[in-house]
Amino acid sequence: MAITIDLEACVGCGCCSDVCAQGALELEEKADVNEEFCIECGVCKDICPSNAISIE
Repeated sequence: MAITIDLEACVGCGCCSDVCAQGALELEEKADVNEEFCIECGVCKDICPSNAISIE
């Protein structure tokens, strides 16, 4: 499985990086996942207001 961010849908609000306990999400203009730290818990997916994050 992998976390995927739809950069077209991401609004850069930072909600995902704020809730990530692993520090796997960084925000510049858009969210970016550091797969080295991501444990695919799904918290970021659940909190994303634009539904830009999926777990595949």
